[in-house]
Amino acid sequence: MKNSHQWAKGYCRDHNATHLEVQHHHAHLLAVMAEHNITGPVLGVAFDGTGLGDDGTLWGGELLLADVQSFTRVAHLKPFKLIGGEAAIREPVRQLLGLLFESYSVEEISALDIPLIKQLPAGQINNLHQLWRLGRNAPHTSSIGRLFDAVAALLGVIDTPDYEGEAGQIGRASCRE
Repeated sequence: MKNSHQWAKGYCRDHNATHLEVQHHHAHLLAVMAEHNITGPVLGVAFDGTGLGDDGTLWGGELLLADVQSFTRVAHLKPFKLIGGEAAIREPVRQLLGLLFESYSVEEISALDIPLIKQLPAGQINNLHQLWRLGRNAPHTSSIGRLFDAVAALLGVIDTPDYEGEAGQIGRASCRE
């Protein structure tokens, strides 16, 4: 199956239409702006899972000043490392560790009463710390979705998500009850 970018380029080529590329998070704001017939400027919040940002990092917790032509990233969540890249999305404990390693040593983290971390072999925590420390396959992200995943892991709500964004959906469902 083609990704949406490839599909759009092919569609435009086949139908003699103009193909315009729009940054992922700007596109989120543009969709809401179009829904409400707003051309801007707006100050919009783009909270998301992960999408490539203009700076080469993974965005998802951005405050953008935007209109229909362009945007400026005016603020964002403090980036943290996704240990193992996409593996971190499948294993939220990696996201939690990526945040904890910012402030705590391996020994301090191992002493915390966090069931999901207690289940990990000590060698695995050390290996993940090494990846985090060296920055190998540990891209930075400002994603609110990944932060939700880490909090869900911390609270023991999700250890292995069934789908991307599940932690956010659980939080949303809990707020409505």
